[in-house]
Amino acid sequence: MKYYEDIGDKKNKNSVKVKIDELNLETTKNLGKIKFDLNIEEFFNFDKEKLQEKTLIETLVFCGFKFGYYILNTETKAQFEKEVCEYSQTLVGMVSKNIIDNKGNTVFTLNGLDSNNYKKDEKLFEQYMYYIISRRENFIGISFIGHYEHIRNSFPSISENDLDSLINNNKFIPEDRKEIFKRGIIYGFKGQWLEFLSLMCPQIENFYREIIVFCGGTDNTYKQNYTQQEYFTLGSVLDNETLNEYYKENIILILKAILNEKAGSNLRNRVAHGLINDDEANSGISIWLLFFVIMLCCWNNSYAVEILEKLNKKEQEE
Repeated sequence: MKYYEDIGDKKNKNSVKVKIDELNLETTKNLGKIKFDLNIEEFFNFDKEKLQEKTLIETLVFCGFKFGYYILNTETKAQFEKEVCEYSQTLVGMVSKNIIDNKGNTVFTLNGLDSNNYKKDEKLFEQYMYYIISRRENFIGISFIGHYEHIRNSFPSISENDLDSLINNNKFIPEDRKEIFKRGIIYGFKGQWLEFLSLMCPQIENFYREIIVFCGGTDNTYKQNYTQQEYFTLGSVLDNETLNEYYKENIILILKAILNEKAGSNLRNRVAHGLINDDEANSGISIWLLFFVIMLCCWNNSYAVEILEKLNKKEQEE
């Protein structure tokens, strides 16, 4: 390709580039898939008896804390790094790969990893973490389908009032956002995933702005000689020093991969720019994000903690 570029033969240069792109795509398909090291036995072996005779809120609290426990204890940075290392030793990890959108356009290219030193290029290593994280969490979302379907079938007509105690007691959900959270969760359990993502992606971003401010940080800066105030972008929010000091590193990494990075799912930007359709929205990542939102609603919610304690006590007595 460089030869044609040097002699000014643009036509043949483009022809070679197309063939290389096709080869990269075909190689990615043929040489194997990412190997996940996931212990999801308890998700696949969904125990309906644990959720029988529970109210909607009890069920959501049970699922929210269970999901959160799994994410905190299994989805760690060390695990992500381990999988990038293993991936770098495979043929598919050594060649460049293109991330394609729903129109067949290349939106991002990941260069191949150096199998002898996969951390040599720190930026590339980070991009591969986002790439692997987004695929792990998609798989986890699919594995949580039993809980999702149980809630849909057991509570087919969830209303905003039904979610009051789950939403209203959370200190990081502002009063003017509580109804939005309720509508978003309802959209999720109705299977209206594009509507769910359109509402909840920006609200998750704002949720973390609230945490930054609560912890004494700031979520904005001044431009043009201190005459114009401007809010941080999502990337700046997730990189915020205050947030990273007080919040779990693995959750921030996962959110970057799912919401903000082109090497990952990049949901926040794709939704904001109308680059995602109904078929793409109907995915394991959306189910993952729904239970992540429920988890956020349960954390920092004294009422949800009380319910969890009662459920645990009842289970021990039985």
